[in-house]
Amino acid sequence: MDALKAIRYRRSVRSYTETPVSEKDLEQLLRLALLAPTGSMSQAWSLLVVRDAEQRAALADDAMARAAVGRDDVHQLNRFVRTDDTCWLDGDTPATRGFLGWMECLRLGINRHLYLGLFDYEAHFARYAPGAFYRRHVDAFGDLQRNRVLSTVLYLNPTWRPGDGGEMVLYAPGEGGAAVETVQPLYGRLAVFLSERFPHEVLTTRTTRFSIAGWFRVNGSVDGQIDPPR
Repeated sequence: MDALKAIRYRRSVRSYTETPVSEKDLEQLLRLALLAPTGSMSQAWSLLVVRDAEQRAALADDAMARAAVGRDDVHQLNRFVRTDDTCWLDGDTPATRGFLGWMECLRLGINRHLYLGLFDYEAHFARYAPGAFYRRHVDAFGDLQRNRVLSTVLYLNPTWRPGDGGEMVLYAPGEGGAAVETVQPLYGRLAVFLSERFPHEVLTTRTTRFSIAGWFRVNGSVDGQIDPPR
């Protein structure tokens, strides 16, 4: 296959079989990886092959942290409220930089047209393993998170189907408000809503569900106390 044909007909594969990669194919892939160009020919790479499924799962778990509720002094783990795992985005990879750059464009556009005075954006990956959930809550957690104005959820589930669970339910404002919308976690769907106004929950998942949850914030600094913290 020539280069132009390879580029034209390339495709992304996001679901895999349990069939292990043969030693011959693995060795060929590693040799090809070593041919990749590097800046100033530094070749400062290190390749690690992990075949054991439990070790791979452990490495994935190390990248995620048990999600907690609140911030600073009221930051706490509460497995009755939420059971997902999170990993905060810091822009240290091209993919996360691209996403954060896109959200910055969205922030500027919202400020230009809706005059919300959004100051910055924070976000994390969220992984809901089968059986995970997040009970009804609002994203502006007491006085410490009142600077959150808009909440966003970007879904990353290319194979999600009805029955897999993990839908987000939005409720009318106030105590005991009725459900007003159920958002299916379809791949590429972006949900945006007012952080303090709309309570919401994530229903129990039956298959692993991924998303990026984020919050546009205003500058709540006062009397020398920087908020959002840098």
